[in-house]
Amino acid sequence: MVPKPKILVIDDDFLVLRAIVRVLDGRGYETTAVDSGVKAIELVKKEDFDLVMSDIRMPELDGVETVQIIEEHYKNHGKSCAFMFVTAYPDDSRVKKVAGSGRTRLMLKPFDVEDLLGSIELELQTHPPAV
Repeated sequence: MVPKPKILVIDDDFLVLRAIVRVLDGRGYETTAVDSGVKAIELVKKEDFDLVMSDIRMPELDGVETVQIIEEHYKNHGKSCAFMFVTAYPDDSRVKKVAGSGRTRLMLKPFDVEDLLGSIELELQTHPPAV
């Protein structure tokens, strides 16, 4: 049996978090949700994920900083992970930086469920986890 892809979703908006988790769980993903970058960083120290999806604008530690720390953690431990960002603020300078890098997918909120699922599948195929 093929293991379900493990996805970590990070968003400070409870309603968005709940909606994404419901969709992903319904499609057979093993989904974990946290409401801050700090919690996400602590979690990846204990658990591996195939994909990390993060909101960009969050209090305390924004999504870009969170993903950079998580990415560095995986790299230091010889692991890999796909990354995606979601945001409702396309004009934010952090969003423009992420979009310009071309190295990770960016979804704008509100998003179409099928577009979100397609983007997740593409990221998982493009950046398969290290075995």
